[in-house]
Amino acid sequence: MKNNFLLIFSCFLLSACQDDDFALENRNEAIKGQWSFRAITLTPSIDLNNDGIPNTDGFEEVETCLLDDLFFFGDTGGEANVFRIDENASRCNDTPQGSSTKFRDNYMFNDDKTILSFVESDIIYFVQELSSNTLELEFDEVIDGQTIRVNYIFNRD
Repeated sequence: MKNNFLLIFSCFLLSACQDDDFALENRNEAIKGQWSFRAITLTPSIDLNNDGIPNTDGFEEVETCLLDDLFFFGDTGGEANVFRIDENASRCNDTPQGSSTKFRDNYMFNDDKTILSFVESDIIYFVQELSSNTLELEFDEVIDGQTIRVNYIFNRD
């Protein structure tokens, strides 16, 4: 009886935690679409904007014109797994004239769908969450000799 209760309780816990959008086999489809920043967290705190105040809130440390960029994952022009960053209304003036695309690459998941990488970049992004409305990625960046853990949280547009 006790073993049956534990088995039923374990099954209940597993089924309660299951999110079809987050399921590993669905990540190739779940990531497709347009995303925008919800939050950027920097650990430990760092002063990127040279105002003398280290901060963990990346929104306080990066240029405002970067915060409304749009991030696109998907298939385009017959090409699969295209990643693109497009400037939105707040332009940083670093895109070619007549274009809103400031970066383009191809992405891929590793076999177990927990790591997202790009063809032209050596940064490995660890997928923390991928659901119908949220994409959370973490990676390490060395800045001025210090390793910073960067956490991006995106909302689906």
